[in-house]
Amino acid sequence: MEIGVYIRNARSKKGLSARKLAEKSGVSQAYLSQLETGQNNKPSAEILQKISKGLDISYLELMDEAGYLTNLDEIEEAIKEDRAFDETPVTVYLPRFVTKLDEDGILTRSSAKPEDLKKLLFDIHSLLNMGIDLHYKDRLLTKEEKKKILTMLETILE
Repeated sequence: MEIGVYIRNARSKKGLSARKLAEKSGVSQAYLSQLETGQNNKPSAEILQKISKGLDISYLELMDEAGYLTNLDEIEEAIKEDRAFDETPVTVYLPRFVTKLDEDGILTRSSAKPEDLKKLLFDIHSLLNMGIDLHYKDRLLTKEEKKKILTMLETILE
């Protein structure tokens, strides 16, 4: 199948007009028309990347369909590019202050440093002790379950 036909079929499946795909991808409607009608059969990798993003389809798949993936280096590069679309930025609000037990067993509250915040976000112990919603396989964990998990981890790891 020619790349233009493939793009037109993918666009139709998504229910997008050529104008809407042009808006979403940043590729002009005129250029998309040239591709879809076969007037242009060799779009650049950059154009294909934009189109894949606009169609919300795999860049790797589009590169393969266009005949670009003929050697291992090209395939590896396409896979790296394809993974970039799997990332979704997420905003996380973290506390300004960190509460810790000092050496004397006294709770202290101090301004949170970036390295402390990173530990809070990626430390299982901290996550289980925070008053936040945690899920396991789409099920919200209760306070009791969080305590049980913490006890289990402490038993295994300490």
